[in-house]
Amino acid sequence: MTSKANEGFVRVDLDEIDANQEEKVRFSKVQGRLIKDARQAAQPPICLICGKPLEKPCNSHTVPQYCLREIAVDGKVLSLAALLDINILSSEVGVKQAGIFKSVCRTCDTEFFKKYETPDNLFEEPEDDVLGQIAAKNLLRGIYKGRQEVQFSRTLSPLYPYFYRLGQVRAIDVHEDEKNLEKAVASARGTGKTRNYTVIYHEVLPYVVPIAFQGKIEPISDFHGRLLNNVYSPDPRYKLQALHTCIFPAKGKTVVLVFRDSAAKRCREFVREFRGLSTDEKQIALLKLIFANSEEVYLSKRLPQSVFEDVELRKLARMNNVYAPRDMIGDFSMQGQLERAQKDFALDNLPTPPNLLSEAYAVHPSVGKE
Repeated sequence: MTSKANEGFVRVDLDEIDANQEEKVRFSKVQGRLIKDARQAAQPPICLICGKPLEKPCNSHTVPQYCLREIAVDGKVLSLAALLDINILSSEVGVKQAGIFKSVCRTCDTEFFKKYETPDNLFEEPEDDVLGQIAAKNLLRGIYKGRQEVQFSRTLSPLYPYFYRLGQVRAIDVHEDEKNLEKAVASARGTGKTRNYTVIYHEVLPYVVPIAFQGKIEPISDFHGRLLNNVYSPDPRYKLQALHTCIFPAKGKTVVLVFRDSAAKRCREFVREFRGLSTDEKQIALLKLIFANSEEVYLSKRLPQSVFEDVELRKLARMNNVYAPRDMIGDFSMQGQLERAQKDFALDNLPTPPNLLSEAYAVHPSVGKE
């Protein structure tokens, strides 16, 4: 799948950065201003669950803290930055500071997610109310992060017009997440008329893996490069279809869970192929999806150094689905960008990481083993 349309741009992967102290200070000041403006733009005036005025938003965590504590060392885990060699970013993060967003009131944060944040409720295949709680958390995080990215795009577009288009597409995604949140909240409260979610994969590993993750992934292509999501589409009628994906270390075990909105049909062929894989192949496929499509992966400091030096894992972690004109000011074909991304992000073409979900990398061995 190639055309001349994709020759005028490059994929903007994350490069190594070895900044000196002066550069670090300059970056910190600029970053601080951008983040402050973005957070102000992202915080809603009302709680996005109960609708009451959000006078004092609380720090909500995407990944439950009990999962992070299971793999933490001295209260800290490692972010994706541990694989990137970017010395202007900190790779250590405290359990209480990991994956924070501010979109709900304290009451909703405490009560609404209680069922899924009770580990025993995940050891059996979850019902629709639990899946609704997880989906709601993913969508809330997506809305918060998306609003920040729209603000970043507005700030940068006078310098780089390309970012204006990115901001437009991202604003459409945020609006769709807001609509999907209503369905998730109804499922979580048990007021939905039908079962809204379909479990694709649920497995309980009898050991603790060195990774924790929760998020919605919108893969661009399947194993072979067939289109699943046109993440660049500016058409407000086009709906992205997500795979809600979780890796939850808890109580000496690990829950691996993947589910989708039951109305999301484009990934059905992908799901059939995924279900036909061996356990090891499924685990590798999930790791590829997570590292290639999300920045919010948390790792244990107990992992051997060889993992952080693994060439394939580092390549995977650096991948970015942002494509830009070579001169950053020209125009380029959206179709060409999509064709390039479908090939780059086909699962069979992605770098193969070490299987961090296997017991070989467990930070705590199987329950009952010596």
